Amino acid sequence: MGVPPKDTSTAATKPVRQNNGYKPLFELIKESGSPEAAKIKSDIDAIREKRQVLIEQIKRLKKRINYKSSEAETIAKMLQMNQMENDYNEKLRKVRELGKQKRKLEFRISTDTFSLADEKGLVVKINEIDRQMDEAYRVVRFFRKRDFIKKDLEEYNKELSKLNVDIEVFDKQLDERYAELRKILKITHRREHPDNNVRKKREEKPTPIEVNLEDIVVIKKRPKE
Repeated sequence: MGVPPKDTSTAATKPVRQNNGYKPLFELIKESGSPEAAKIKSDIDAIREKRQVLIEQIKRLKKRINYKSSEAETIAKMLQMNQMENDYNEKLRKVRELGKQKRKLEFRISTDTFSLADEKGLVVKINEIDRQMDEAYRVVRFFRKRDFIKKDLEEYNKELSKLNVDIEVFDKQLDERYAELRKILKITHRREHPDNNVRKKREEKPTPIEVNLEDIVVIKKRPKE
C-alpha cells in the first residue's frame, strides 16, 4: 500500500489558536488591516516594556526586603533568647567607661616612668579592658545592626510603594488600550489579560531566607575609645 500524499490544503496549515480557543491578538490585528488597531498595539507594547522595567526593579527590591526581614527576625530571636532586650544602654555605658579607663592607662604609660614589670602589668590591664570592651560592644553591634535594618526596610518599602503605584498607572493604561482594541476589532468576549499572571505573581509573598548569625553581627569594628 502506498503512502498517502500529505494534505496541503488550508485546513492543514490553518493558524494555531490559543488554548482558550481564541486567535492570538496579533493575528486578529493583522487580519483586520486596521492602522488604528496596529497603532494601539504599538502603544500597548511600549507600555508593557516600561512596565516590565518596573517589574524587574520590584523583583530585586523584594529580594532585598526579604533578606533584610529575615535578618531582623534572626536578630530579634537572638536578643530574646539571650535576654538582651534591655542591655543596650547598659553595655554602651560600659564601653564608654572602659574606654576612659583605657585612655588613662595609655596616657600613664606614655608620660610616666615605670619599671619593666610595672609597665607589663599596665599592658595586661589594657588587654583585659579590650577584652571586656569587645564583649560589651558585641551586644551594642546587634542593636545598632537592628536599627540599621529597620531604616533600610522603611526606605525599601517606601520605594516599593512608589513602584506599585507606577505599575497601577501602567495597568490602567493597558486596560484602556485593550478596551479600545476590543472595540475596534469587535471582540465581544472578555479575553484573559496577558499581564494578569504577572500581577498575581507580584502579589505573592516571598519565601523566608535562612540568615547566618555570623553574617549579621559583622557591621563594623569597635571604634577606638
